[in-house]
Amino acid sequence: MSRKVLAGAFFLTSIVASILLFTRSLHEKREQNNKVGRITSTLTKLSESLEISAIRYLDPTLVLVINSECEHCQWQVEALHHQKDSLVNTNIIFISIEPQDSLISYLTRVGFDQDDFIAFEKAPELIEKSLGSTSTPQLLVFKDNQLAKHYRGETRVDLILKSLTDEH
Repeated sequence: MSRKVLAGAFFLTSIVASILLFTRSLHEKREQNNKVGRITSTLTKLSESLEISAIRYLDPTLVLVINSECEHCQWQVEALHHQKDSLVNTNIIFISIEPQDSLISYLTRVGFDQDDFIAFEKAPELIEKSLGSTSTPQLLVFKDNQLAKHYRGETRVDLILKSLTDEH
């Protein structure tokens, strides 16, 4: 066989293998998203998955996954704090991989009162298993125990407040 034929066969085989790997990767990602969707569909399921007891709290509930050293998280927390009067009837749960004491200290330095929120320290593996990602910030809005909205990244507070008050 000539070199051109061999090179062509190799190229074609590489393309087919790449397509198969890409398709498999998409399928695995879809399966992961479906699993995460089932876990986050209700506050009860998320609480069980994250091993927290949030079922007894008020409705609506805002769950934030943050890290106090993340600039995007700092912006999000400060923006929420500026609107904390609008969140007075909202259960706020902060989840982080950092120690709970550090998280609470950061939130009180921003200006939240300890009575305004609940804070949990969770292992990155547990957060990833429950939410599909440890990226921060993540915000989950629950109403009537149902997931109303899942935001990833910095999110305008007016959108969060709208999600908390809109009918689902």
